[in-house]
Amino acid sequence: MLIAVTGHANGIGEAITNAASEKGHTVIGFDIETGDDIRDADSIVEQAKIADVFINNAYAPGAQVTLLQKIIAEWAEDETKTIVTMGSKAKYFPTGQSQITPNMVQYTLDKRMMDEVVKGFQFYENKKCRMITINPGFVVTDLTKNLDKVMLTTEAIADAVLWAIEMPQDVEIGELSIWTRER
Repeated sequence: MLIAVTGHANGIGEAITNAASEKGHTVIGFDIETGDDIRDADSIVEQAKIADVFINNAYAPGAQVTLLQKIIAEWAEDETKTIVTMGSKAKYFPTGQSQITPNMVQYTLDKRMMDEVVKGFQFYENKKCRMITINPGFVVTDLTKNLDKVMLTTEAIADAVLWAIEMPQDVEIGELSIWTRER
């Protein structure tokens, strides 16, 4: 399977890339560190056209939603394609909740917007590609290093993503939310 992953050089994207490679999949990676900015959605989509799976993982304010809309426009009617959107438990948080820092408000709003785009697409009458949303809770990454929370590992999320995309093509995991129990 040929898998395109945004944000492949760090965090969840890096763990997905490593897990996919270990399972014999080929990965096309896009990361700001390697010169691919998701804010240039047209370029990313053009390069990812050859992939079987597109994992919309990297985050930049507003850009992840735009990228999702463009890959949907390209792949909507292709039954051989799978789009995986990395959502977040944050989409469930009230934006005024004290555990969300001011920097997290935009992130929360973007994840909600992505969720709305996915839900709208799931009912598109000509939709043929598979659409999977993974909503991780708090994951150990550079973005969360200062939070005092029980966190998932990036490897646990990567395992869930690989499990979902390796299902038969006629199995669609509409949404999978994964987080740790607070104790």
